[in-house]
Amino acid sequence: MGALLVLMPGEALAGIAVLGVLYLAITHSISFSSGVGLITMSLLAWLWKQPGWLIAAPLSFALLTGLAILPEAVRMWRAAEDNRELVLHHWIHDREGRF
Repeated sequence: MGALLVLMPGEALAGIAVLGVLYLAITHSISFSSGVGLITMSLLAWLWKQPGWLIAAPLSFALLTGLAILPEAVRMWRAAEDNRELVLHHWIHDREGRF
């Protein structure tokens, strides 16, 4: 998100604010919060009529983040007894507040 701060400061600040609120106040999951923040940046770039590559840049970062955590997520999914509990209380809301 730091590189995008230079390219599109308004959208990046809004995305960082969303990330901060989600991470600190609600979910305590940095992966989920950063994904939502990046999607927020793309949505704002689209709404504010930015060039296509500025709309795609945060989405590509979100995709790369998702691909980076995919092997661990699949391993956790296969090992979990209750997949609903895994999604709601570890991936979206990390009760232990770890990275």
